[in-house]
Amino acid sequence: SESVSGRCPCCQGVLITTPWGYKCSEFNNFTVGEIGGVKLTPEQLEMILTTGKSDKMTFTKKDGSGTYDAFLTLQDNDKGGKKIWLSFE
Repeated sequence: SESVSGRCPCCQGVLITTPWGYKCSEFNNFTVGEIGGVKLTPEQLEMILTTGKSDKMTFTKKDGSGTYDAFLTLQDNDKGGKKIWLSFE
């Protein structure tokens, strides 16, 4: 696994690539997989981790019936950690 720029927002550990996305090398449950049919590039992930938000992106609806535009933002999760989630603002 390769490491990527940017650090885990939960523990500042190294983020590594996996076949399905990215995860923290410290195994603290911070993972990022495909979101809305989009697999994030290392550059997109770094932008979210440093600024808290991605550029506007186009995602595929779950049922495949079309697309929608949204941002990805870094947010707190319900376990005291962080998650990357959709935002429409």
